[in-house]
Amino acid sequence: MNISNIGGVFFLLSFWHFVSDWWFQSHHEAMNKSKNALIRLRHCVVYTALMSLLQIANVFGDNLITAVSIMFSSHFLIDTYVPVYAWARYLRRDPVFLEEGTELEKFIKFFSKPIGLVLGITMDQSLHIVFLLPIAIISVHPEYLY
Repeated sequence: MNISNIGGVFFLLSFWHFVSDWWFQSHHEAMNKSKNALIRLRHCVVYTALMSLLQIANVFGDNLITAVSIMFSSHFLIDTYVPVYAWARYLRRDPVFLEEGTELEKFIKFFSKPIGLVLGITMDQSLHIVFLLPIAIISVHPEYLY
């Protein structure tokens, strides 16, 4: 396995992820995509289309459809914030989840604290980046798919 090639593709995917995910997302989308599937769908379509522009440089080789499938489906799931909630609730075990109230109220309270906001965004972006690694691997080594 050529780690330097995988690392280069992974870096390129990660860099372009931030451009595609943040630069082209409106405030309205950012605030509503987790609770509105149509808004999330639009955001994920734009994100995936922008990420697909890397194929101009043949980044994905013959695996564009596989790469797009991973990018779109993982992004759509992560942007529900269910994985971030699960992390905050069950792994981080923030004390806010021991308080009275609905799980949604507790999650909103977690995010309303500065540390919760920073950690929540960091976890969200970490999850997005994690799903780019298998794309980098199959882009460099397509034989791993078969």
